[in-house]
Amino acid sequence: MIKIRIWLPLVLLLLLFIIERKGYLKKPESLEIIPTVAQHPVSEINANISVEINDLLMIVYALERYKRDHWSYPKSSHGGTKWDGIFSIYGESREDWVPEIVPKYINQLPRDPRMLADGTKQYIYVSNGISYKLIAHNVDNCAHIKNIYPILVDPKRDCFAYGFWTKNAALW
Repeated sequence: MIKIRIWLPLVLLLLLFIIERKGYLKKPESLEIIPTVAQHPVSEINANISVEINDLLMIVYALERYKRDHWSYPKSSHGGTKWDGIFSIYGESREDWVPEIVPKYINQLPRDPRMLADGTKQYIYVSNGISYKLIAHNVDNCAHIKNIYPILVDPKRDCFAYGFWTKNAALW
């Protein structure tokens, strides 16, 4: 009886994995995507308050569609421990700084509107596959964003960055 109790959950987990990989558990495309960011219901955020918020929201929705299909978020560099951006001194610098979402989930990744090559003033992304954090880093308009949506201000960096993240990534 004890052997069955030990092996049954493993067999069920393996069966679930196989069923998911075959595509039987995928949700229909028509289901609405509800981002699971930790700090605020995304549907209540006015994307028109800044170009940066609009850009980041487009990526958030793409991340949720990716997660729906793959059951995880795309990992950032070094196994999900580094911050990637078009230019980044904190991880890898590359055009596909959020991997695997272009072109299926978003046509192209937006670039910070300042169009700088400074690796500290960019949109950056980090994810271990389970959680993620997506921020506009070292921004000029943080006081404005903080006044309208203080909950978007990065709790680890105060008004040095703002963006979106899942609950477990808040203090990354």
